[in-house]
Amino acid sequence: MQKGDLVGRIVGMLVFLAGIGILVFVFIAAYQYFNSNAIILKPSAPATATTPATTRLGESAVLLFGRIALLIVMAIAGSQVASRGIQLYFAAIGHRRTITSTPAQEPHETTE
Repeated sequence: MQKGDLVGRIVGMLVFLAGIGILVFVFIAAYQYFNSNAIILKPSAPATATTPATTRLGESAVLLFGRIALLIVMAIAGSQVASRGIQLYFAAIGHRRTITSTPAQEPHETTE
């Protein structure tokens, strides 16, 4: 085994583990967001404020959708990092992915 292969395998495994760590963080954050005892769409200001309740409710809804979008982006990023780590690891050990394709079959003529 060459030194480059060992370093590549280690870097690939570290990148893969970093991606898995990002995914674990995303799942923990999502679990905390959706299982919190606080009401998610609560007004952010007290009832005596001059802004109407619908405006405050809209603001908290935008905040909620922003958090959900951030979780989705983080999940995609974690998946991509883990995927790149696996690709680095397999490239370092010399594994080549072979794609086998079957030729398209021509339709058979039927005589009736």
